Amino acid sequence: MTDFTLFEFNNTETELIFGEVFGWSAGILCFSILVPQIVHTWKVKSTDDLSIGFLILNEICTLLYVFYGLIIGSSSIVVCDFIIFLLNTSLIISKVILDKRKIQGNNTFQAKDIEMALQETKYMNPNKSKI
Repeated sequence: MTDFTLFEFNNTETELIFGEVFGWSAGILCFSILVPQIVHTWKVKSTDDLSIGFLILNEICTLLYVFYGLIIGSSSIVVCDFIIFLLNTSLIISKVILDKRKIQGNNTFQAKDIEMALQETKYMNPNKSKI
């Protein structure tokens, strides 16, 4: 079996450094891709354009990459893909919650929801003064 190498390095340490630099760069870019989607989802409170199939496959893929990174001992793969896993999980949770609200016909928080939450908090801790 022949190894595929794009570059020939004379020093193994140099090869490892270049590999980690490219690994961290790619990882940071990959999880940065999800940040605008999360911000957009938070602002518009809608996940209609997100595919649950894509999110689940992405979740499985990043978990496999975390395990792969652990096997080969690459901190850049483990850390970056774990962050991607967490960001993707937040999108899945948002999708489930917002889709459930949409089905129930309550897509946004209303004043009565906030009022009810405040009353529940007051009853949970009766020593607090009234708001």
